[in-house]
Amino acid sequence: MNYFRKMKFKTTIMCLGICCLFFLTSVKCSSDKVQEKIQDVEWIHINEKDDGTLKYFQKEKAGMSPGRRESVIFMENGNFEWKKPGPNDRRIIHEGDWQLLNKNEITLEFDDNSLKKIPVKIVSFKGDTLLLQYEF
Repeated sequence: MNYFRKMKFKTTIMCLGICCLFFLTSVKCSSDKVQEKIQDVEWIHINEKDDGTLKYFQKEKAGMSPGRRESVIFMENGNFEWKKPGPNDRRIIHEGDWQLLNKNEITLEFDDNSLKKIPVKIVSFKGDTLLLQYEF
């Protein structure tokens, strides 16, 4: 009887180990693809949810008007558009290039060289929300 308890315990531990391995592998795979998931989407800056240098962005949805908010689009070809509110409610578009440094960090370089290269950390990505950390 004692032998069967030990075998059941070992089997349970082995199953838990395999489950943990699958979980960790799936987490790693999903985080490596963040840069692909944020591309070609207009991300609207919701400044009411900001916390210091942490900037909250939400995926543009049908019927959602960016109004007088900043937004950014990271394009698959490495370009980006940073849209800001301008005079007469027209949006000013700043263009440039973005580059992936590692799975959670990118750099932005504006075409007009108005700003130096800006490091941007992807703090969190959850489907429709994106939390970035940067300073201009």
